[in-house]
Amino acid sequence: MNGLSRRLRRGFCSLLPALGIAGAGPAAALSLTPVSVSSYTEAYTCSAFRCERNGVTGTGNQTAYAPNTSATATLKWGAAPVITTTSTADLQTGAGSGPDPVSSRSGASMTLIYQMQLQGPSSISLPVVMHTSGQLKLTGSNLDGEVGFATLSLKILGDQNGAMNPIYREYLHISSRDIGPTGTLTLPFDDSKTFNMGSNLLYEVQMFVSSITQIEPGQGPVNSGMTSLATLDPLFEIDPTFAAAYPDYRLVFSSGAPVSTVPQPPSAALLSLGLLAMGGVRRWRRSTTDD
Repeated sequence: MNGLSRRLRRGFCSLLPALGIAGAGPAAALSLTPVSVSSYTEAYTCSAFRCERNGVTGTGNQTAYAPNTSATATLKWGAAPVITTTSTADLQTGAGSGPDPVSSRSGASMTLIYQMQLQGPSSISLPVVMHTSGQLKLTGSNLDGEVGFATLSLKILGDQNGAMNPIYREYLHISSRDIGPTGTLTLPFDDSKTFNMGSNLLYEVQMFVSSITQIEPGQGPVNSGMTSLATLDPLFEIDPTFAAAYPDYRLVFSSGAPVSTVPQPPSAALLSLGLLAMGGVRRWRRSTTDD
């Protein structure tokens, strides 16, 4: 595990101290830029006589295919954005020192940037909880001499005195060299951090994932192959205790980025009160009927 420990680089910047409560009074909400999505996929298989390649660059989901090789970059919106990339390099024909050496390579990456804001009637600071999950995974039938990488990166920028500065950064990276000749390497990522967010200020979320697989001539036997996967899923919510005390404040995200569908404490409390009231009415009606 020493090699793995050396190659897993977790860059974490200490969260900034509390922004403090600013002077009370109305504060104008700022406009948020739309969601920005960019992705790239590339897959190719080359022999000594020909090379078949398919590369795609653009916005949104992307897929590239070549013989025995594929790469995908996918964005899914739910309660929070989830971005996933996969790449597969597979040698099914002559390889090594055979008459038709084959190289197979695929890569996929996706970058997602969106803004968020704590909107409310006054300029204050409230704690916001960020729940982040993800996974890096490499699998292969013969990884000796073959190359695979999986990477995820998450960065949060906050508006401080008119400038956007990093307040949180996470970076994870694994390589096929960490697993040896055969096997599977999985690195789950599950983290929860709380930072103070000033109301009516801009904050920016930058997400990046990448998967790369490659087999060069002479490095992989026939029918060898490998797959690389990276996924990242962050979710933000106002600390439930403070959300109940400050019901006029809410998190707002860039257009196209939905907010959490989990009921906030004030909404859940009102729902519970309503159900209790309905139950009381039923019991009252039953008692009056019995009388």
